Amino acid sequence: MGFFKTKSHALKDVAAKIFLPVALSAALLVGTIGGMNSVFAAENEYDMANNDGKYYSDYSSLEETWDASLEVNRQIAEESVVLLKNQNDTLPLSGVKYISVFGKDSADFYYAGGGSGTAEGYYDDDQYYTLDQSLADAGYSVNPVLRRFYENDSLSGSYSAGGNYVNETDPSKFTAGVLDSYDRYSDAALIVLGRTGSEGGDLYMGGYDEEGNELKHALELTDAEANLVKHVTANFDTVIVVLNVPM
Repeated sequence: MGFFKTKSHALKDVAAKIFLPVALSAALLVGTIGGMNSVFAAENEYDMANNDGKYYSDYSSLEETWDASLEVNRQIAEESVVLLKNQNDTLPLSGVKYISVFGKDSADFYYAGGGSGTAEGYYDDDQYYTLDQSLADAGYSVNPVLRRFYENDSLSGSYSAGGNYVNETDPSKFTAGVLDSYDRYSDAALIVLGRTGSEGGDLYMGGYDEEGNELKHALELTDAEANLVKHVTANFDTVIVVLNVPM
């Protein structure tokens, strides 16, 4: 089962094969416009101090400035992908063509956190690539049956569980068509688990229900997520877990 590790050379190898294309296209942190503005603001103050209080932009138009901001945010996304563990040197992938992507979050990626860190509405729709699109651009063939299943709420359930959670689909709900699709798309599996955060919306840190049973905190796997990991690892030899957790 493949996860991530924190070695820079391994990250670069993986990035070239899969994860930077995913990060670039899906723009995991494309919403960090506040950070970009802070950089520009610091530069502006320096420029004004050395130009008699006058500011001269490096860009000739609003459109050119906007394009530059997109490149800054893409760079932030590239540098924010972390490889936590790489068991059995699963990554970079070799000899892999057909991939099954699991997780309700895979069909509706978190691109950024909420509040002032949101990415909604800042860019044109063509900048918000899906994970499947990004994998296809990297040369992989992605299981379309799973994709349609997760996009169909009547089959896989609603996306939001409230708060910071994705309402993960328990594998007991997988249709016969989903299970049959593994035969073709079996070279590797991706499991996408999502959490998000926002100002005024801290992650739930646990507690007890009315009967005194201890409740899980937000960074623990839900029962459905744990069941999904067990199901996928039982059916695929090569498994990669992607944590989609912009905060």
